[in-house]
Amino acid sequence: MILRMINKIPTFLLLFGFFLISVVACKSESNKPNVVIQDGMDNLQIDEVDSEEIVATTQEVNKTEGELQKTETPVTPVPNKTTTTTSPSKAETKPAQQGPKLTIGKIEQKGVEVIEAKEKNNADTGNSALTITTVKVGVPEIPKVETPKEKEVVAPAAADVHKHEILQSLLSAHVSGTGVVDYKALKAKEAQLDEYLKLLSDNTPAASWSRDQKLAYWINAYNAFTIKVILKNYPLKSIKDLSGGKIWDSKWITLGTTKYSLNDIENTIVRPQFKDPRIHFALNCGAKSCPPLDNTAYLPSNVQTLLEQNAKAFVRNKAMNDITASKVVVSSIFDWYGKDFGSIPEFLTKYSGVTVSQNAKIEFKTYDWSLNGK
Repeated sequence: MILRMINKIPTFLLLFGFFLISVVACKSESNKPNVVIQDGMDNLQIDEVDSEEIVATTQEVNKTEGELQKTETPVTPVPNKTTTTTSPSKAETKPAQQGPKLTIGKIEQKGVEVIEAKEKNNADTGNSALTITTVKVGVPEIPKVETPKEKEVVAPAAADVHKHEILQSLLSAHVSGTGVVDYKALKAKEAQLDEYLKLLSDNTPAASWSRDQKLAYWINAYNAFTIKVILKNYPLKSIKDLSGGKIWDSKWITLGTTKYSLNDIENTIVRPQFKDPRIHFALNCGAKSCPPLDNTAYLPSNVQTLLEQNAKAFVRNKAMNDITASKVVVSSIFDWYGKDFGSIPEFLTKYSGVTVSQNAKIEFKTYDWSLNGK
């Protein structure tokens, strides 16, 4: 029945009808945007958007003087994807319509980034274009947390070294006026002595130091390290009981970055650098026949005075030396270091108060190496 009716309709009317149906279908499709969204964000929330694909790129808009500046970026079409819609003719162009709106929120570590996308139709050409706007909202600055610095340990200044206060305190309290050392009492104060020795190690003589500053430093260092080696091995009867009698050759003293022995300090520093025979009455070896240990520290201000006093006191000490004009029986120190004294008769004459003949007979006493204290 239907076929009979169609057959009776003229052919041109059928063709015209199919044409109208095609036109309506094309217009219906042209009103939908066909674009793709491309963005590097991980989590997208999209509102009010159909399943059509939207092509867009994002551009950050900086916030200036409290207002959000927006930048619109024209869309670049992706191949094989339609980003604009063209009307069949200018006469058939409809008024521009507001396209779909989408809002994309992205939560970042530094704040929230909001993206807004809009479609706009050109009334003249009938083409559609999509623009997006990116705004960073409420981006707080991450406060910098400063790690507390460890308190720096400041080494004592060289001026403190020249005072030799720790050594002065120990000597005045535990050494008698005649040079007898109370090693037992000093043993209880060994930590203080270690503090002083570290002070010496951290502040070695500099080129800017005066001659007396250097000399006081080395005399005190020699005496303090001698006390240390005795305390370390206390109790003992004689310092010669240590290291097979060669404790003076052992390199166990650290000053700065250098290792020294007691002999290094005496024979490679003090004697050749200062060339003063009086130092032999200042350096104490820990034995009874050694020149007595002073109960005061050597200072730059008193080193010359003490050297002179000790030289005179030792030469005139009857227990150490027996001096007459024609014969002298003196300490073995004058034998071991004879060249430092030059003419022994002249040196003895200067400090003994006795005019010793240049032809006087010279003998040397046996050295007592027993400990110079208790």
